[in-house]
Amino acid sequence: MRLTNVEAKLLYLWIRIVAVGCAITSGAALPQSPLHPSLDRTTMTNIAATSYANVQEVHTTHVALDLTVDFARQRLSGTAELVLHRLVPGARVMVLDTRTLEIQTVETRNGNSQWRAAKFSLGPNDEVLGAPLRIDLPSAVDRVRVRYTTSPAASGLQ
Repeated sequence: MRLTNVEAKLLYLWIRIVAVGCAITSGAALPQSPLHPSLDRTTMTNIAATSYANVQEVHTTHVALDLTVDFARQRLSGTAELVLHRLVPGARVMVLDTRTLEIQTVETRNGNSQWRAAKFSLGPNDEVLGAPLRIDLPSAVDRVRVRYTTSPAASGLQ
């Protein structure tokens, strides 16, 4: 199967968004992932070394993208809604990998409850890793929605 240029760009963006986790807890035992039981401690540590995400604490089980493509401005804009599975029940911060994204809002909710504004911060950009998007997770939250716009310099849009 051959992807069109737009499909390839959207796939790349989706892959970047899916790299989800929480801030690394130094010295904590790494739980076995029920979603990815073949990932051992070494593999999980290697993933964390190439990403801001902490896959040892939170996984994304589903992603729903609602994007608008603006070819003239070379931008994608919309939302990514993530359904979470906490491997560590007390995980309070979620970290997403980003690259040249303008984050407008972040919201959280539990099940079908109302979306609520979430506290978030976008860290400094690293040439290799991009920038970490840190999102505070209240204890009952199982969904996160990020509203964002890419920039023309976004690697997924070249």
